[in-house]
Parts: sequence; C-alpha cells; structure tokens
Amino acid sequence: MLESMIVELNAGEALPTLSRKGWERVGSDGNAPFNLCEKIAKRMKAGDALISSSFPEIYSNYFSFQAALEMGMEDAVRQWRGMTALALLQDEYPFEVNTLTLSADDRPGRPRSDFSAIGCDYAPAGEDFFLPADAAHGNFAPAGMQVGCFDGAPRLIFSRRLLVFPAAVRPDPKGARNIPWFHYPTGLFRDPCDAQLPVLQRDVLVSRLTGVLTMTQMPNSPVFGEKLIARLAEEFLRDLRAEETSALHAMRASEEARNLWLLVTRGYFLGTYYADLGLSVQMGDPANTLESARRSVRLLNLTMAVAGLPENIRRQSPQGVYLFYNGRSIAYLSREFFWVPLGGVSDPALVSLNMSVDYQLDPARPQFSYNCDMINKMLGALSQVNTLDVECLNLIERARMPAVSNLALPDTLVDLDAPPPVEFPLPAPFAHVVNPVNALPFARGEDLVALGIYKFSRSVLSDFNLTDNVNRDIMKNVNFSAIYNEAGEVVDHAVPPVGEALMQLELRGEVTIQDLRMTARDYGDIVVDITVESHAPGFAARRYIIRKSMPETRVIVSEDVALSDLVVWPNVRLPKWKCYYTYFKQSNGGAGRNPLEMAAVGENDVRPAFRVRQQVASSGGVGENTWQVALSPFFPKIVAFRVQLPAGPCSVGCFFADDGRFEGPSVVLPKTVQIGLDFGTSNTIGAMEIDGNYRTVQLEDAMHLHKHILRDTETETNMLREFVCDAQLKTGGGISTALEVFDGNAFGQMTAEDVERTQVLLDGHICHSTRDFSERDAIVTGLKWGDGEGLTPTHKAALRLFLRQVMLQYALIAAINQGTKINWRFTFPNTASFDVQGFRTCAADSAKWVAATTGIDLGSVELFTESQAAGAFFIAAGVTALADGFLCADVGGGSTDVSLWLDDIQRPQREFSVVIGGRNILTEAVYKGLLLSCQRGEDACPEQEFLTRAAGIHAASQDETRKSIAQKDLSRIHMLRDMAARQSGSADAMPEAFSLIVDLLCANHADDMMSQLRAGGAACPSVYESIRFNFASVIYLIAENARRFSQETGRALNAGGLMRLFFAGNGGRLFQWLTPEDQALVRQVFDAVYGTRTAPDAVQMCLNPKTEVAMGVHKLDSSLARGAVNAPGARAAANPFGVVSDGLAAQSNPFAMATASQPAAAPAAPAKAADVPTRQERVLEFLSLYAYLTHAPWLTPFVDENGNCTDPMTIIGKLNAFDASVTDETALSECFKRVFAVWYWREGGRA
Repeated sequence: MLESMIVELNAGEALPTLSRKGWERVGSDGNAPFNLCEKIAKRMKAGDALISSSFPEIYSNYFSFQAALEMGMEDAVRQWRGMTALALLQDEYPFEVNTLTLSADDRPGRPRSDFSAIGCDYAPAGEDFFLPADAAHGNFAPAGMQVGCFDGAPRLIFSRRLLVFPAAVRPDPKGARNIPWFHYPTGLFRDPCDAQLPVLQRDVLVSRLTGVLTMTQMPNSPVFGEKLIARLAEEFLRDLRAEETSALHAMRASEEARNLWLLVTRGYFLGTYYADLGLSVQMGDPANTLESARRSVRLLNLTMAVAGLPENIRRQSPQGVYLFYNGRSIAYLSREFFWVPLGGVSDPALVSLNMSVDYQLDPARPQFSYNCDMINKMLGALSQVNTLDVECLNLIERARMPAVSNLALPDTLVDLDAPPPVEFPLPAPFAHVVNPVNALPFARGEDLVALGIYKFSRSVLSDFNLTDNVNRDIMKNVNFSAIYNEAGEVVDHAVPPVGEALMQLELRGEVTIQDLRMTARDYGDIVVDITVESHAPGFAARRYIIRKSMPETRVIVSEDVALSDLVVWPNVRLPKWKCYYTYFKQSNGGAGRNPLEMAAVGENDVRPAFRVRQQVASSGGVGENTWQVALSPFFPKIVAFRVQLPAGPCSVGCFFADDGRFEGPSVVLPKTVQIGLDFGTSNTIGAMEIDGNYRTVQLEDAMHLHKHILRDTETETNMLREFVCDAQLKTGGGISTALEVFDGNAFGQMTAEDVERTQVLLDGHICHSTRDFSERDAIVTGLKWGDGEGLTPTHKAALRLFLRQVMLQYALIAAINQGTKINWRFTFPNTASFDVQGFRTCAADSAKWVAATTGIDLGSVELFTESQAAGAFFIAAGVTALADGFLCADVGGGSTDVSLWLDDIQRPQREFSVVIGGRNILTEAVYKGLLLSCQRGEDACPEQEFLTRAAGIHAASQDETRKSIAQKDLSRIHMLRDMAARQSGSADAMPEAFSLIVDLLCANHADDMMSQLRAGGAACPSVYESIRFNFASVIYLIAENARRFSQETGRALNAGGLMRLFFAGNGGRLFQWLTPEDQALVRQVFDAVYGTRTAPDAVQMCLNPKTEVAMGVHKLDSSLARGAVNAPGARAAANPFGVVSDGLAAQSNPFAMATASQPAAAPAAPAKAADVPTRQERVLEFLSLYAYLTHAPWLTPFVDENGNCTDPMTIIGKLNAFDASVTDETALSECFKRVFAVWYWREGGRA
C-alpha cells in the first residue's frame, strides 16, 4: 500500500525514515515528515471516507480532521456543521462538557496528566485546546481539553483552530437520538441544512454563527485570523439562508404553499380583532420561548466561551417575527411575502386554524360582513408595502373577500386584573398594516381606572335629570354614574371611575369613552367596564372594554351627600379666550366624611379647585356654606375628583362636558372692539362698538354661556348666590353695582395689602338682584362712593372684584364677536366726592388683568365724565340743534350728572354733578315709610301697599313666567318690611340688601308703579312727594347753573326758541311718574330761575334709559379723557345709533322732541349779571319757590313764599359741613336732601 502511495507523489519526493523519535525532518522545503504523509494521504484513492485512524497517537483524529476540512471533504464538512450546530444550539440539545488535563507535571505535589502514561511526541500546540481564564483580556493559557459527551461517552472536542472536531471513538450516543441532524444507525452527523430545522432554531443558529464569523475578523479575539473557521462559517451561513430562499421559491411554485398563505394571512387579520382565536405574535430570540432555555443557559455560555465569543455576541438574537397559533409557530414574517407558512396542509396547528377561520367567515355569521370588510381594508393597506414580491401582490388580490356593508365592531377586552400579554407591534415595513391582537393603542396600566369608587346619595341625584332631561351631557353623566346589580337594576350611584391616564387619552383625542358600567357583585366587589373607541393610527374604530374589579375596601361611601351642581363658565371655545371657571357644589357643603376635591383637567394640565367658604347667618346661629371653584386657561372637557384618605389622595373619577357651544373660527383676523362702561351707583352697563356698529352689551341667549354638567332643582339658586350669572346681560338693563362677599368678617377687616390678594369668584362675586336677599347677607354696596368718607379698603376690594368680573363678562361677548383687542372707556361723575384717581387706577389694573387672564389684547383705557357721555349721545342721535343749546341730566342711583351744550359738538360748555339720585328719590322714601310704620306698630303702610299693588297685578297672571316673578316679588316686599322692623329699634342705616330689592321691584314693575302715581299722589304720598321735590331741586340746580353761565358769557341757551332738557339714566324715568300738571310745575322752577319760559315738551326722555352714557362715551374725542394725551378721535356721526325723529313722540313716549310744527315760546333774555348768592340764599330761594308753586303742606310750617324760615338751623347746620373745596352743587343738593328728610318725616310724612 505504501508503494502505491509513493507512486502518486510528485517526482523527487521520498518517504522519510521512521526512527525511534518519529518522523525526522527531511527535504529541502523544511516540511515535517507528517506533512509529507499528509500529501500522501491526499493522493490516496479512499473516496469520501475519513482517514481518522491513520496515526496511532491520541491526537491523530485532530490532524486528520483538520486535513480533511482544509481539503473540503464533504463528509468532514457535514460532521463539522453538525457538531457546530450542536454547540451553538446547546440550550436546546444539552450535553455534558468535561475537562481533561493535557500535559504531565512530575514535580512533587503537582497533579498528573490524564494522559501522562501515553507518549504524545507529536501533540499540537497546547493553545489549540483551552478553556480561557480571562477571554476579555486575551488570557488563553491552556487549561485542558474540553470534551462534549453524551451518556458519559465523548462525542466532540472543542478547538480554537477548528472550533470543534470529532472524538476518536464512535460509541452509540443514546442522548443524541433527539438531534434532528444526527444519524443514529451510523453514529454520524448529517448536514443541518438537510434536516429541515424548525425556522426558530435555524434563525438562532444563523444569528450565533454570524457571531462566530464576526469574531474571526476582530483583533484580540481568540479566533482572529482563523481563515478555516471563517470559510466554513460563511459556507454554512450561505446554505442556511438558502433554505429561506427555497421557502420563498415554494411560495411562487407551489399552489399548496399559496393556499396556506391565504389561510395564515386571513387568520392573522381575524386574530387581531378576536382574542379568542388564539393567535399571537412574538418578536426577538425564538429560543427564549423554549423550555430548555431556562435550564441550559450555563452550558450555552460555556460553549460560547470555548469559541472565544464575548458576552454581547453570545447573547445576540435574531430580530425575526413569528406567528403562533395556540402556542405553536405557524409562520414567520418576510419582507417579500408577509407571513410565510412553516408547515404543510397536514400540520395539526394549521388544520385547527383553518376550522376557526372558516367559522369566522361563514356567511351565516352576524359578523361576516364586518369580518370581510376588515380583511379587505387590511389587505388594501398590505398592498401598499413596497418590498412585497409580485407573487405576493397576486395573492393579496386572491385573498380579498366579497365587498359587503360594515357592521358593529367587536370589542377587545382589556382585563387589568389579568396578567398583561406580551405586546409586539409589527416592525417596518408592516407597521401601518395592522397591529396584533395583544397590542393596544394605549399603555396598559392601573391608572386607566380610578383608584377608588365614590358612592353618593342616589335619591338626590335622581332628581336632577328631571330638570333638564334634554341635556345629553347631564344624561351621559347620570348613566355613567349608575351602579347596577347582577340582575341589571340600578341600585346606587358613584362618580364615574375613569382613571387619570384614560382622561388624558380622551383629551388628546386618542380614544372616546363611549360607555361606562359598574356592576355590584353579591360579595361586595364592583366590576368597572369602560368601553372606549380608539382613534389612534392603526387602531381606528377599534373598541376596547377596560375592565377592573374594585374590592369592597376601595369603595368609598359618603352617606346623605349629593353632587348637586357642576357648571363650567363660559361655554365657548374661541382662539383668543383662555379663561374658564368651573363651579362645583356638594350638598351638605362636603362637610361630611371624605368630601370630594375637584380639579379642571386639560391636556397634560390639571388645575385644582379652591374651596370657597361662606359664613351664613341664620336664626340658629352662624353656619358654613362651601363650594369649589377652579380657574383654568382651557375649557375643561373633563372635571376630575379625588378624596383624601389616611393613606393619601385617592382618585375617584370624573364627569364629562362636551366642547363649548360657541365655536369660533380657527383663524381670527385682528379686530378691535371698544367697550364703554357706565359705572353707576345702582347699575352698571356697557355698550360695544365693533365694525362701526353700536349696541349695548347684551346677549339674548346669555344663560347658554353656562355648561351644566350636573344640575338639580337648586342649581339656579346656588349660582345666583355663589357663581357667575349672565341673566342680567340678557335684557341690556345692566348689572347691579353690588358685590356679595363670601367671608363678611374678613372683608370688613380688609387692609390695603389684603385688597391686592382678592380674587374674582373666590372672595366675592357680583350680587345678582334676582336672588333672594336677607339683611344678614354680606353685601357691599356704595362701590362708587364708599361710606360717605371715601373708599375704605373694603370698598376698594369690592370695587376691584366687581370691575374685574364685569369686564370679564363683557370681554367674553367681545370675544364671541371675534374681537381680538379691547379699548376700554369708563365714565365717572364730575364731583369732588368721587375718587377719580383711585377709580382710574382700579380700572387700568382691571383691564390689564382681563387681558392677561383671557388672552384678548389690551388697547387703551380712558376716563370721561358721565355728563360728557350723556350729552354726546343726544348730539349723535340728532335730536337737538346745538345752536339753541341744550341741557342733559343723567339721573343715576346716587347722583345726577349735568352738562350744558352750546355750539361745540365735541365738548360741553359746563358740567357738574349733584348728589341726588334714584335711591335718594325712591328707595329712601320707601325705607323711611316702612321704618316709621314699624316704629308705630302698624300692620301696613302706604309704601308697602304701593309696592304690593304693583307686584300683585301679575300674581294671578296666565303667563307663568310673569306669575312666578310676581309671587317672588310679593315675598320680597314682606322681606323689606322685616328688614325695616329689625332696624326700627336701632340707629343703623338702611341694610345693603334693601336698596337692591327695591331696584329689582322697580325693574320688574316700573310701569305698574307709574300708573298708580300718575293718577295722583294718593297711591303713595311719600314716594310721590319725594319724586316731585327731588326733581324740582335738581331742576333748580340746573337752572341756577345755566343762569350763571349766561350771566358770565352773555350767551342764551334758547336763542332759537328750541332749548331742551334731556333726562337720561334709570332715575330719569321717575320724572314720568309725576302727573302732567306736576311735570309742568317742575318746569316752572326752571323758568323762574333761568328767567325764561320753556315749551311744554322742553323736558324729554330717552327711549332706552340707562344706555345713554355707555353709548355716548364712544362719540367723545380722546382729548377729553382725563389724563389722556391729545390723541386723534373720531368725530361724532350724524346718527350713529339709529335714533331718528320717527322714534320720538309726545309726552306719552319716553323720548319726546319738539317739531317744526310746534314752535316754542319766544326766547327771553337771561337775568342780569349779579353777584352770586350765598349757599343759604339759594337754598331758601328754591324752598320758597317750591312752596309757592306746590303749596306743599309739609313745607309751609318751615318756609313761606317770601323765603322766611322757621328752622334755619337745619339748613345752616348742613351747609356748614361743607367748606369751599366742595362744589356748590354738592353742598346744595346735600342740604336739599337733609331738609326733606327732617321736615317731611318730622311729622310722620303723612301730611
């Protein structure tokens, strides 16, 4: 045999001599003898059989196997691949690894080698066999031979240069029988590429073999530069990947494979919606799903360490995506074919899946239409993936279902009490096609449901849905709050237990909460089911039921507590508006156990509410009334609640509100709105100029500015006393100039520093005149004048809160009219007793606050006198000739502002104020009459009967609204008497609420009161005489001032015979309550003082009293503003308010005007210039004139027609209270009021 081998050698080569020491090195090339033998072996005709026992040494198998691999012998390559696959998949197919020492050490105390008795003269270098002690630092010192054994018998040996090579013996390794690529009869490995590896194992093998190949290219790695390993790994990887290529080829060539694709794809789409179908998706290292991975990780790491792989490579996993059905893999994800089936038609998993799909696609199924539509939509999305093979696109067309109508969407249950499923959305390029069933459009978490359930009184709650049963917001919250028993009956109510995370999903528009149901179990738990519809990409229109079982320990019971009111103001959504108040009222004031805490919730923003506490006085003592108010820069579509428990705060859910009623455009062009504000003693009213149009600030549908989330029968009453009420804007009649404060004691002790800390709706709010009053109410009036000595800190705080709320409400209406910027114009009385500087500061600060709070830009803030504004109104209305001149008197609640106009359209020639107003004329007369009657012990009095007759006319009306108002007003009249009775024994002044009630009665029944008095003063002598005397005194002061103007300038007011006196304001209407005879008598006061004779229609009224100042201020030039720079202003239009002569009529009309066919009396020259009489002389002049004209029986005992006075001290004492710094008009008007109060009421006022 040796001779035949030599024949095959190249010429010149000879077999070396075998000596005792082995083959000696011979030959010119320096090759060792065994290398020569290798050449001989290569030329031997031995077929594919391995020469594994050619040499009798222990390492002969290593050398021969290395030679065979280098020669590319197929059998050697198959064995290498089989052993390498086994090593890299050791976590799936475990075996033992034993370490044998390699060399002998005969020194004493040293261990002997396991092979010390065998001579191994030609052993390979020791570093070929090693277990690295510190592979990370390149320490690869030989420590022993690593042998893989099955059942104790060696099967493979690890090597750094070969990775693995076979052991020398071939026992029957029973432990290897389960290895798919091991051939048991022969005891040899097959090529794993021919063994149809499961795709999961193949992917793991590819991933880890890629890591080995990578290490051959990494410096400092133990296999760096090992070209043989690199070549073998590359070829192995190529063939492994060819399996996938062949699978894709089958998709193109095999009809069976294509049918399986249709099954798997349709099944997957159905499984994404039907969790019970049993489909799931897993991504990452598939081996991690195998049971053996938990028991063989140590051996896997050992194997990898032998190969010299660092930790990050050893743990590398493929990024494959696999589809499982009932725990078995049935397909893997391919960029070319989507899901590629792994089994055949007889695969049990695919057979079972086919039955489930057929069931879901049965035309007789109710969901058939929806299932077809769902599959078609997903196929359409799949067809847009640009990596798909052409054959896959053809399969998509084959997979399409019949086009049918869409039906109800099946719901996916998200049970928070069950273990969360593994969620793996599909990667690119399939991310947009569909998400698997385990994926959710939101993060799964306990905060999707509230931490607790807050139960409250059902009996009270059941009332409020009857008051507004068409309000779907209320009904939604009522339905969501119901708790059902297992029989489906409503047994209780609770705050809808929506969690904070779900609130944010709703606010961001990712989901819509469609239903919420609470079911009480017999064992005490409450199961919460919240149904949501997703709007997230890839999940659109999918519905989920979020379920959470609440144990009885997390159910909070608040007995006898109801949630009565939950209101948001304003109910608007506008680009430039960012101020919203949320009001919450809990019955019993929330003073019971576990009161709720409210918060307005916006997108990623939560605004906790302030708890407002009000001291309420009653016959039983002082109690506390509480409610909550939250201020937010967003419309709170969700209002959340929590309670404070010993363990900390506990969220209990929320109530819902839809978007605001008024939806503004998304883009608003800049638009400036001008608002004129007439700040009156009794009422405050505004007028708006926008786009050249003028109107009073009112909203016919004002009550709809509130969003009622919850309400009951007491909601309106509670809001009147505690929150914003827009009802007073509805008629344009103005807002009561009064503030109700919530802590009267604190407000009464207000300091200058406290004023700046007050907040709108938290410390007080506008006192609404339509509410019920009590003298115990903490109401602050006198915001305009203070307590007579000026504005105290209490009045300043009230003024601040009042102006801010009024301006806030008016700014809202400007925003609804698309205003983006506001110019503010305020009016004030032209009298020294009014604090102009303080008012200007407060108005400017309030305007800045409104701009900062609402987001509407601030333009200018200007102040004008009321007399200027009233006169400008009549000029703009075109009702008089400036050449003739006219006088304008704006009669307010506490003063009358007078202006004298002649020639100049822009400014009056003279203006002043007198401190006589509607409250002095009417309210004080009613109060004094009731007070006197109570002091006398009378059961009734003319003043009470006068009011009762006016209100009682409509008490039996067929109009339910008028009837209700009348009945309430009758009870208010009794309240007035009760107030007077309680004051009869004290020196206290008139209660604040008294004047508000009288104002309300006048607003509701002015016509009825007037009809009584115009028939004669007998209906109520005190009220009638107060009107006549006070108007006569005002006329006297106007005439006296006009007389001095003419004396000083030589200019007559009635040069053309058309001089007019216009009464404006609510107080001006009282002049019409006089009989025509007494109206003429009052005019005679003017004639006598000024020295001329006026026409019968010289005194006229506006058609809409109280609007003149607010409207007229718009027509004033900015140069007239107090403290303003000479800024250009628009000139007055001829008729900007649409007031034409057709709207003016004779005395029967509130606004009368002389016409050309009614010539006035001939003009007369004014009195000659003379020294100005003293204040006392002018008082006596008026009183004697009034006594002469009226013969008033109460006056004649004190003053005769010649001016003789029997009680001069009443006059002198009052006048002496005013020094020269006080205007004559103020001093005289105060004296006139004093005279009437003392002389008329001295004898009981019944003369």
